Amino acid sequence: MHSETAKILSRRFTDRFMESGLLIIAVALGIGAASSGIALLANTISSGRKTLESPTYREIVVSSVGEADDMTEPVSLRPVQENAVLTSADLDAAGLVPAVNYAYVQNYSRMSFINEESISREQAMRAQFAAQAPPEGDFGAPPAGDASESAPALEASGGDPGAAPEGAPGGSPGGEEPPGRPEQYSEEDLAAMAAESSILISELEEARGYKVTPEFFSASGVDVAAGSFFSQQDMTGSSSIAVLGHELALSFLEEGDEPDSLIGKQILTREGLVTIIGVLESGEQDEVFFEPYRSSGGGDFRRSVMNTQLRFSVSDPEKLDETALQLQEWFTRQFGEQQIVISNPRAEAQQLISRNTGLALLIMFLSLSGLFIASVNVSNILMSRSMRMKKHVGILMALGASRSRIAKLFALESLVITMAGALAGMIISLPLGNYMQSSLGIDGGTWAFTLLGVLLSALLTLSFGLLPARQFSRIDPALAMRAA
Repeated sequence: MHSETAKILSRRFTDRFMESGLLIIAVALGIGAASSGIALLANTISSGRKTLESPTYREIVVSSVGEADDMTEPVSLRPVQENAVLTSADLDAAGLVPAVNYAYVQNYSRMSFINEESISREQAMRAQFAAQAPPEGDFGAPPAGDASESAPALEASGGDPGAAPEGAPGGSPGGEEPPGRPEQYSEEDLAAMAAESSILISELEEARGYKVTPEFFSASGVDVAAGSFFSQQDMTGSSSIAVLGHELALSFLEEGDEPDSLIGKQILTREGLVTIIGVLESGEQDEVFFEPYRSSGGGDFRRSVMNTQLRFSVSDPEKLDETALQLQEWFTRQFGEQQIVISNPRAEAQQLISRNTGLALLIMFLSLSGLFIASVNVSNILMSRSMRMKKHVGILMALGASRSRIAKLFALESLVITMAGALAGMIISLPLGNYMQSSLGIDGGTWAFTLLGVLLSALLTLSFGLLPARQFSRIDPALAMRAA
């Protein structure tokens, strides 16, 4: 009987090959769209929760008013006062706000590395500039008749027309370039540096990172896999030190080496040699570095270098608004009105998450509507196919086939169409779901939600496909035999 069932199913698919193929395509499109919508909503909610759990969205950011707004006013109409300049000393405000548990500085920074590629590029640029420079003698030659005026200067330079007079600015003893200028490194200098076991040459062009104060590490919940963080004493020192993220540290390691081997070694950068004192464990901060935030100087230099953003972290996100008001009052007393901007990244993130969730709900509703329409059409077509077999069903029942056997025959046909459509729908849903998520700016979605969406969509489609089997299991054999 099983072989007979298989022959009947095979005949139904081969005799109506085009119809069966269109049914599978309809099921695949419906399941693919619906599972993508379900996965989009699930990933949106999951990503939003994960985002809000990040320490970044449990803090208040304090910054001074930017000077960009002043560009719209004439200079003569601007008030004669200096804008507020924030420094790490203003972190003392945390002591007056009970909800704050950490206060720190986190400024963006970059580390530019020196390697063969960077030196070759700089040499090519210098050669290009030299080729574009005017020929020697075109400039600087004294006008005719003024030779007597230029003679004293020539004598002061020792008779060398190209030498600067003694004591003139811009020169250097012996005519050599000032030492320590990174752009003057040669390939020989780089080879000599690479020969030192304590100096590391990076193959990267640059790395991004942050200048931070020590409490940043406690607020972020990161830990070191090797070495240590820098301390408060390092904030006032002059040595160049850094803590590397896990992935950035791996770029300096030879195969088989451990992160401990990097501690104490120095990285060759445009800013000089930077000593590695720690390597972070694998986590969110893998590809960055951290160096101490140091503030010094005065006047205009102080304004350009010391001005920074301050971050105040709280343990309870429900107290962020209250903390923002308290900090606003403190900084207003310190610097005056409209000098300080208090921002709450969590509130902005919640608005974005709410918008994305609403869009994901709308997309899921539309995709499920499409699946419902496709399932109803599939059920109707299967019913029509079964009606054409009504007489054949009566003959099978007259020959001894039970009602359950007839029901299984039609249920198996619906199952085959649903499974084939589900497999094709999964292939469609993976790229479609990724595109939907990227359009909403969602990263790190899991394929498990897509698989769950395919399963739920297939069950819905199968439930509609089983309706003809349920109806034909109750057919009267005598009526079926008399069917045209």
